Amino acid sequence: MGERYTIIARLKPNEYIDGCPVILKNGALLLDTITNKILAQLKFQIVSEKRILLADISIQEQDVVGKVLGIQKYEYLDISSNIGECFGEQVPVYLEHTNARSCSISVEKVVFDDHSEWVNTDNAFFQALPERKAFSEDHEVIQQLQIDINSKARYHPHTTDDLWMCTCGTYNKNERKTCSHCHAAKDLVFSVSPDKLKEERKACVESKRTTRKSKTISITLVSLVIIIVIFSLLSVWLNQDNSNTTKTGNAQNDGVSVNTDKDSADADKVSADGAYAVQVLSDGTVSAFSGNSIEDLNKQLDNWTDIKSVAVGPGSVIGLKNDGTVVGCMIHDSGIEDCGQTDVDDWSGVVAIAAGDYNTVGLLEDGTVISTDITDNQYDFGQTKVDSWGDIKELSASKYHTVGLKNDGTVISTEITGIIEDYGQTDVSDWDNIESISASDYSTVGLKQDGTVVSTEIDTASPDYDTVNCGQTAVGNFEDIVAVATGAYHTVGLKRDGTVVSTKISVSDNDYGQTEVDNWPECRTITANDYGTIGITKKDGKTISTVDD
Repeated sequence: MGERYTIIARLKPNEYIDGCPVILKNGALLLDTITNKILAQLKFQIVSEKRILLADISIQEQDVVGKVLGIQKYEYLDISSNIGECFGEQVPVYLEHTNARSCSISVEKVVFDDHSEWVNTDNAFFQALPERKAFSEDHEVIQQLQIDINSKARYHPHTTDDLWMCTCGTYNKNERKTCSHCHAAKDLVFSVSPDKLKEERKACVESKRTTRKSKTISITLVSLVIIIVIFSLLSVWLNQDNSNTTKTGNAQNDGVSVNTDKDSADADKVSADGAYAVQVLSDGTVSAFSGNSIEDLNKQLDNWTDIKSVAVGPGSVIGLKNDGTVVGCMIHDSGIEDCGQTDVDDWSGVVAIAAGDYNTVGLLEDGTVISTDITDNQYDFGQTKVDSWGDIKELSASKYHTVGLKNDGTVISTEITGIIEDYGQTDVSDWDNIESISASDYSTVGLKQDGTVVSTEIDTASPDYDTVNCGQTAVGNFEDIVAVATGAYHTVGLKRDGTVVSTKISVSDNDYGQTEVDNWPECRTITANDYGTIGITKKDGKTISTVDD
């Protein structure tokens, strides 16, 4: 896509200067294709126990062969952040030289809230810390690691002269005893090993097998006793009054609740994004049925139970449990960076969820909204700014923004910040009488109470308008609609009679056959992503899709 800002160089993640109170967590140089200026976006994470108020940095600009072009200085003011928190990610720092193609970063001075200072007396530049390594390639070992530590654990911990890295991937000063991000104890983090965890997992599985066997035996014995008692009572009853057999027998049958019909509503809970589609089954388990490596993803989802609904982002699967807690996992081969999308293990009281590319949002019982924090500033476009929201009844999330449907039928959206192009997808403030919403990368659609559909319009001033505008907003002829869903390039609607309609794609490069729904059988639910449309049929509950598995 011809977006306005193009990344021309990425800094290595997690760079550090010995003794410095901050880590350079991420950074990139970007070219503004409109102004032809070069800018730097930098994300610093605080590792100091003291609150930081100010940080002076310098950027050594370099050309394509590494020749120094000059030094650009910048001062971050009014930071007022504590340990573990980040700053700088929303601030573009414009460079002087338009031919800069790489850079080195230094922190010259940091001022704390007690008015003390840290000064870089050696004029050192940030250097890359050791790369994070997966704790194990064995899925069973990772599962046990997360049981022993917490759900964020996935990396092999290590130490440097000044820092220790937790299993969640966060660096902490060596003197700190617990991780500033996940709160895992340092001693516990460094006490685990793959071999130890493998043995623990084996013992755990064996224990569960034994418990299940014992329960089965107990249930069988109890059942036999009940059957014997029932037959005994029936025998006595029949001997007492044989003339009332039919009447009494019917009365007994009326009092027995036998439900052989699975909950079809649960079977309708399906979500898709990226290359994957996932469904909540009637027993509360979850199954992926479309994607590149379904078997691997289903192993990750194997232990999920009591799930009420599911939300799929391009790189994550998020599950809402019946008790209002939330679980999540990253999809291993998705190519989407882990930006904290699955940091939901401490959520509770959640009634609905939505997954974007780089964050997850949850609707709470009181109508307020929570969001995961984005750990890489390159992907933070303001989509997590939902703390002030209230009176919300439905959420939808995309790569760039989050939208909420209020109880009065109006719609609210986060504002797109930073350096990404706003295509008009947040222009929903004048909508009313909305029944449901769906957000995608470039547009937002709303289902009205009268069965018609409205959509934001893609801004014609966008530099890549001709590529992005694929006809996905052409919903003016949709009517008698009961559900709506949108991908990046198309919008689909489920009609009251179960048929499915779709906008048509006008840009062939973005046409993957996702609009070919005209001959579909009647459906009871639909969903859409960038590359396909998925439905569940009314008649037999089967999944149908335009995606070629």
